[in-house]
Amino acid sequence: GNIRQLHQGKDFIGTTNFEEEYELMQFTGLKDKNGKEIYEGDVVKLLGEHPHNRVVRWECGGFGLRLDERTGYKHIVEMSGYLEVIGNIYESKLNAPKD
Repeated sequence: GNIRQLHQGKDFIGTTNFEEEYELMQFTGLKDKNGKEIYEGDVVKLLGEHPHNRVVRWECGGFGLRLDERTGYKHIVEMSGYLEVIGNIYESKLNAPKD
């Protein structure tokens, strides 16, 4: 089928040699606090009293974040209003957390 791409701010639907040029990212179906779509592999800032960055992963039957040893893994559907997308593990120069 066709692949939806965002190229220089414009949508492009078609075929491409994406295996060499692109990393496919799965849309979670959710948006962050600013209305930006959240994808697997995104680096998000978890807002709150002690903000910290985490990577969106598919685990335990859903998209979520590995928070810490005590809290463990939490599905993002429960907290998308408290997340802000700040990059992704493929393009970002940010130091992605090792979770």
